[in-house]
Amino acid sequence: MVQLLSQPGSGPNGSAVTVSNCANPNQWDANPTKTGTGTTLNFDNAHLLHELPTVHKFHYATVSSTAYAQWKASVTATANSLNRIYFYFTAFPSVQLRLLSLLTGSNVNAASMVMTTGGKLRIQNSAGTNSGTTVGSIPLNAWWRVELDVLGISSGLGNIGLRYYSGVNLESTTPDETQVNAVGANVIGNINDVRLGSNVATTQTVALDYWAADMRWSDTVLDPPDKYGWGIPLVAA
Repeated sequence: MVQLLSQPGSGPNGSAVTVSNCANPNQWDANPTKTGTGTTLNFDNAHLLHELPTVHKFHYATVSSTAYAQWKASVTATANSLNRIYFYFTAFPSVQLRLLSLLTGSNVNAASMVMTTGGKLRIQNSAGTNSGTTVGSIPLNAWWRVELDVLGISSGLGNIGLRYYSGVNLESTTPDETQVNAVGANVIGNINDVRLGSNVATTQTVALDYWAADMRWSDTVLDPPDKYGWGIPLVAA
């Protein structure tokens, strides 16, 4: 079993996220990738969670941009990828935006999660085909949690599921909504590259800010959600 936790609370407010200023239990494997003039990925204290002093703030300018943090060296190719992240949005994206990508070792997308311009969450398979879209929209101006599972990858197929939680359900095991694809989605291969943010260039027509915190990844099972996240078995074999 391997479990990773990124708690982005160590960097000074307003500073760029880098490996050297990430002191969380499992810092990113490389400095985050950012393209597009004006697009940034910084530490920020405008909207805090779990008593962290700062969280990650993604800012997308109105130019073709990517911005993502990555675990790759820390992830051994696996047929199961379980992911949990907390997000805070003040507005929906003006153009559909990728929030999480799971890739194979050859940088091929295995599965991903995007947000629509209406604030709905959508899961996509390797071909970029939609495998499920939430009925409800995520809340604005509040933290919410999402869990994305890709399980049982074999011979180019796998099962993708998504759950999101908000309000009184934020730290509970009762999701606001669940989306699960039909068994046997197109998932091209085992996952060994996890990217938080958008690794696909998009051009927002209105500048977008959103915040992310407490990303957890496992190849077996996720620990229950908790307020702090410290003291759990991390990178445990």
